[in-house]
Amino acid sequence: MTQLIFINSRARRGGSIHDFSIGLEGQMLTCGEGEVVELELMAFSCKQNFYNIQTGRNNAFTLTEDGSDSSITLTPGNYDVLELATEIQTQLNASLINYTIVVSYSAVTGKLSLTRSLTGSPVVTTMTFTAGTDGHEILGFAEGSTVTIEDTALVSDAIISVGNEENLYLHLSPAGRNLWYNTSAAGHGFTSVMAKIPILSDHFGTIYWENIGGIRYVKQFLTGYNANSLHFRITNEHDLPIELQADFSMTFELRRRHI
Repeated sequence: MTQLIFINSRARRGGSIHDFSIGLEGQMLTCGEGEVVELELMAFSCKQNFYNIQTGRNNAFTLTEDGSDSSITLTPGNYDVLELATEIQTQLNASLINYTIVVSYSAVTGKLSLTRSLTGSPVVTTMTFTAGTDGHEILGFAEGSTVTIEDTALVSDAIISVGNEENLYLHLSPAGRNLWYNTSAAGHGFTSVMAKIPILSDHFGTIYWENIGGIRYVKQFLTGYNANSLHFRITNEHDLPIELQADFSMTFELRRRHI
C-alpha cells in the first residue's frame, strides 16, 4: 500500500513552528507482525524568513568585569557584519562600568577588533562563550573559550559567522523517540534527523527541496511500532533550533510492506 501524506505546520498540536507534533488518523503508523512502514520525504517548502541572530542559538555570551558576571544578549534580528559589530558594542557598553569598548570589523580579514578605554578603575575584563551554543561564532572565538579584553586590541581568532546557515535539519520521530533512518547520503543508524535541506535561496525567498531521484530520505517503522502522532523539529547542524517565522509544508510517501 502506498499513499501521499501532506503536512503543514499550521495543523500542529501546540508547540512552535520549529518544534511541534502532528496527530495521525487511525492506524497509519501501526506495524503488525512482519510489517514495515516506510515514510519517505518527497518535498519540503518554507520561507527563509528566520533571523541570522536568534535567541538561544547565537545571541548570548558572558562578560566578566572584576569578577562580576553579566549576560550579554544581542537583540534577535537580521544583521550584516557592520550592524552586528554595532550591536555587540552597544550591549557590551551597556554592562561595563570601568571601560568603554569600540568594536570594529575588517572587511579584509573578516574579523572583529575590540578596543577598550578606561573610564574608571583598571580591572580584568573577559568574555566567555558557553559550550553548546553558537555565540562564539559571531565574535570569531572558540566554543567554550574565555578571552581577555586588554588595552591593546583584541582581534577575533577566526573569521566571524553572522549566523548564516547552509542547511536546515528536519527531525522526525514518533512521541519524541529516535527512529531507524536510511538515506543514500548518510548511511544507516538511529537518529531523529529525517533530512538535510540545503538553503539555496536569498533572505525572504523560498527554501524548497524535492525528491527527484537524487538523495533519498526514508524513515523505517519496524514491527511493533504504534504511534498516533509525529514530532517535528527544525535545527541547524549543531542541533540548535531554527526559529521559523512562518509555517512550512512537507509531502511524504507512506509505504507498507511485509518482511
